[in-house]
Amino acid sequence: LPDNAPIVLFAGRMAREKNLDLLLESFAALQAKWHNVPRPLLLLAGDGPDRLRLEARVRALSLSGSVVFTGFLSHTELAPLY
Repeated sequence: LPDNAPIVLFAGRMAREKNLDLLLESFAALQAKWHNVPRPLLLLAGDGPDRLRLEARVRALSLSGSVVFTGFLSHTELAPLY
């Protein structure tokens, strides 16, 4: 991760009831209006039944370079991201 990039973090189970589509759409709107460098990154930490669909949604929103799927992270690995 770039040292000075603003980071938006989601940590949890990737399932429909989490409404991560709203998060992705909101992040896409943020990216469209962001004019500073570096651009923000969205970290999606976790896994779940909706992960593959969300990865496709990221591609459809042209966010592939700005969204990172980390997979499951232990508490020790997750703590520095907070």
